[in-house]
Amino acid sequence: MPKPTALIKCSSRLLGRDDVTARVHEIEKTYALRFVTGGGEQISAAFAERGWENVFGPFGRICKDFDQRLAAENVLKKNVVEFEDQLEASRIFATMVVPVLDKEIGGVTCHVNGDFHPINGYNGYARIFVFTFDDDVARKRWFYRAMWQVCRIHLEQRSMQETITFNPDDYPEKIEVVGFPESSP
Repeated sequence: MPKPTALIKCSSRLLGRDDVTARVHEIEKTYALRFVTGGGEQISAAFAERGWENVFGPFGRICKDFDQRLAAENVLKKNVVEFEDQLEASRIFATMVVPVLDKEIGGVTCHVNGDFHPINGYNGYARIFVFTFDDDVARKRWFYRAMWQVCRIHLEQRSMQETITFNPDDYPEKIEVVGFPESSP
């Protein structure tokens, strides 16, 4: 019987770490893997090298034109290739996902902040893991809890509540945020 699928969203700063690879090996025993890597810091550096301002909105980085979208996409593709090579060197084989939509959204290159992929893929994956740093775990969990509850109000209850009180116990059960120390052990 085929393994159920799991999505792993991994901060680009965690790529290549032995503790991350060890955790992936554990997950691989149970799940067929798909990976989304980040690239925020590298994209910011690429923009700065070109003299472009890094502008962020509520859905992530705002790319003002095609050149910026292409530069960001190139960083993300490079991260995917490098991470895939690192995984294969550890005998881990997975499908890599570049967090960019194009044909799926009318042929316009649209970058999707990696933190949205667990939400976008929630209904299709058996399990979703978000790899981040220890000091960011609480913020990520808050984000997924908030998105979960807002979507519940909007889609499930078909409501337009003006005030939302977040329930700390109402959390998307398939999303696990995994923290790693800032420096590799």
